[in-house]
Amino acid sequence: MIREGEILNEGGLRFPNEMVRHKVLDLVGDLALIGFDLTAHVIAIRSGHATNVAFARLLLDHFMMESTV
Repeated sequence: MIREGEILNEGGLRFPNEMVRHKVLDLVGDLALIGFDLTAHVIAIRSGHATNVAFARLLLDHFMMESTV
């Protein structure tokens, strides 16, 4: 956990790129909630749960519109 720029985890970070790993895991998890297999190349810049979920909703809306055509 980070508070006011300080890492509070006992022992610090486990990996030098742990923050990025966490962001990627969040993105993959949020996109998995759409319930469809997704084969894509996704570029996310400063994304968070709110933007990930908004993107997932757009994808889901698109899939639903495609399935009615």
